[in-house]
This record gives sequence, C-alpha cells and structure tokens, in this order.
Amino acid sequence: MLEEFFSKLKQGLSIDSFLREINTAQEKIDELRKSNSLQHNNQSLKKYHDEVVPVKRYICKMDIDSRSTIKFNLNNQYPDCILLGSQKPISIEVTQVRARENNYLLRQMRDQKHAPGFLGVSEEAPEIEFCKAKRRKNHSYSTQNVIETIEEDLKLRVNKKRHHEGDVLLIETNLTPLPHDTWTAYIQNFRNILISLKFKSIYITGPSEGGESCIKIK
Repeated sequence: MLEEFFSKLKQGLSIDSFLREINTAQEKIDELRKSNSLQHNNQSLKKYHDEVVPVKRYICKMDIDSRSTIKFNLNNQYPDCILLGSQKPISIEVTQVRARENNYLLRQMRDQKHAPGFLGVSEEAPEIEFCKAKRRKNHSYSTQNVIETIEEDLKLRVNKKRHHEGDVLLIETNLTPLPHDTWTAYIQNFRNILISLKFKSIYITGPSEGGESCIKIK
C-alpha cells in the first residue's frame, strides 16, 4: 500500500511534493480503514506513523523553502531523514514517547469510536499494569497526572538518546489529553529534562486538541 510512496521518500521529494504525496497516502489509508481492510500490524503503516507523519508536522510548522528536498532512510538507521536546501543538510531524528498507550488509544478510537483520554501508565511499566489500566472503568485524570507521567517517560527517552547527536529531534506523543496552552506552559519543565541531549533543536510533536502540534522545547 505504501511501497510506492516509500520509494519516492527514499529517492527524495521537494517539500511541495512531499506534502501532496503524504496527503494522498493518508486518503488511501482512511479509505482502507473505513472498509475495514486495514491491517493494524502492518509494519509499513507503523513506520509511516512513527517516522513520516511527525516530520510532516514539523515541516508544516516551520518556514521551510518549498523547493527544499526531504529524503528518508526508512531502514532503522540514524538519522530518520535529511532536509536538503540551499544551506547545509539538516538531519532529523524521530522518536516515540508513550507509544504503547498512544497506539492502544488510537485503535480504540478508530475501532470503537471512543477511548479513554489517558491511562497514565509509564512506558516501562509491566504489561500486567497496562492491562489493568485498560480495564478500569474510571479513566479520570488531572493535568498534574498527565505532566508527571510524560516527564517520567521523557527521562527514559533521554537515557536512550544520550549517545546520539544531530540537528533536529522530534519527540512524537499524543497531546490530546490537555489543551495546547497547557503543554506550552510546561515547556521549561520539558527543557530541563531534555537539555542534556546533543541535538541543536528539539520539538514535541503529535495530534492535539484541535489538530496537530509541533512545540519547540530547545
């Protein structure tokens, strides 16, 4: 389904072409989902959501020359993609935070048309705790609960990325549990956690209340 699109990404696309192609790919995915023909364990689909979609959020946020070229590796090698323009190449790495919970909530929303806003289980918690959280009837949560859980998982991500360095790091997570203004109010908290990473710029990206967000942390 995504093979032709991925082939173009590996060869390199202008920014304009990339945005057109990803919109076309998303339309095809949505059509398959409506007809229940989409396989959730499709590895190409996972790579699309994990690596390509966050880069789209970043490009839409930044003032990037439409004639620049974006080129993806899509081979689990660092970096995930390179932005080529009039200046020196910009390396972009994408990482996921709270992927287990985010993927579960996304499937619930798509399949059942409803889902809890937030489970509040750490990314490193045993599977049995995650299963208990899914079975809870009361899924109420506070702003502090969401922020503290995100902060703990960001610390885990720092440990896994501390040996990498580059131009841009995108940290993708689900931002819908809280309003955009609330996330931006905690930028300094997130910056204090991520400041030791050897990337020139760091952004938190993801679906958010009212659309998509790309929040600069560093």
